[in-house]
This record gives sequence, structure tokens and C-alpha cells, in this order.
Amino acid sequence: FGQVSFAQDDEPRSGLITCLSDGNTEVTRIDTSLSLPSDVDSPDPRLKEVSEVRWKGILLARLAGIHTFHAQVSGRCLIDVDGQRVLEGSGNDAFVSGKPIELTSGDHEIEVTYFTPATNEAVATRFAAFWSSPSFTLEPIPADALSHLPFADDQRTVDQLQDPHLVSLG
Repeated sequence: FGQVSFAQDDEPRSGLITCLSDGNTEVTRIDTSLSLPSDVDSPDPRLKEVSEVRWKGILLARLAGIHTFHAQVSGRCLIDVDGQRVLEGSGNDAFVSGKPIELTSGDHEIEVTYFTPATNEAVATRFAAFWSSPSFTLEPIPADALSHLPFADDQRTVDQLQDPHLVSLG
């Protein structure tokens, strides 16, 4: 996936920048959740199938302390927070948990990568990210904790990325 630079003086905007790839074509959009539906052939109508999905942006930790990241996955997933791998897991409809990480309250860089099951496997695409802490029980990472900075030197607008029919990167 290509590199994108962001305007550092702008306020974060809702959702994560999401890049989906079928191995040949890459499309980009904004997602407000770290999950993919398991009941569709492709999570984006511009691609017949998807082999890799990468979400990037900002994670807001409201409380300082230990946090553990988890995923329900068919395929393979990686979760990095502030450049540190906090979860790596794979399986067929497996629930996996990462190592606990100490987070300060405030914003943290997050990058989540999901690799779909091999096309020769009769396994449905499935991915959903969760987190937990001694301060709160296991929950999906909430939409209001996910944001991104606007693009600095790119002509695409956030509105275009929020409408998956308007932009395709190849």
C-alpha cells in the first residue's frame, strides 16, 4: 500500500483510512469501524474479492492504563499501536488476544492489517477488532475512538473517501 502524508495542523476527522486490495487494484475509503461483514463476497463493491485490508489512523484511549486488543478472525490479522505489534493472530473463525499494552490517555497511532483466507479455503471472510482493560469489559473498538488526519498533498477529499463509489487507487 502506498504512503500518504497528512496535514499536521488540521483536526482529526471521524473514521480510519481504509485501503482494500485484491492483489492488483487498491481502493481507499473511510471506515468508522474495525470490522468487515462476513455475509458478502467483497466488503467493497469496486472489488470482486479482497485479499488484504489495512486500516490506519488515530486511536483515542480515554483512560490511561493497560489495554488488551482482541480479534475475531478468519484469515490473519496484525494490530500495531504506536508502532508496536500488540496482536498477531490467525485462524478459522478464531478469537485471538494480544499482549497487554500500557497506553497513556489521549491519541495513539493505530494500524490494523487483515489478510483474508486463501481463495482455495472454504472459509468466509471475517474480521472484527475488540479491546478490553481493567477499567472496561471486552467491547468492539468504538467508532468515536477512531479518527484520521486529513490528507495534505492529495487532491482526494474526505467526502470522496467516505463515498466508496467516488475514488479508486490503482
